[in-house]
Amino acid sequence: MPPGRRWALLWDPAELGPKRVPSPAQLAALDRALAARRRCPICRLDAGYCIPRSIGSCLECASPCTATPTAA
Repeated sequence: MPPGRRWALLWDPAELGPKRVPSPAQLAALDRALAARRRCPICRLDAGYCIPRSIGSCLECASPCTATPTAA
């Protein structure tokens, strides 16, 4: 037996039915859930990306820049 992964189909693709189409209410609920994952709980702004659970806030709130650049 050669090393590596082996795959086997569990059902016949010819017997499968069509994929279910989500309802408009399901799509709206998904949009609301994804928008909530983008909103920072500290500054309440849309970060534009899904906020990681490990950080808990947007990158600007997680590590604010305290040094201000000065002109030389």
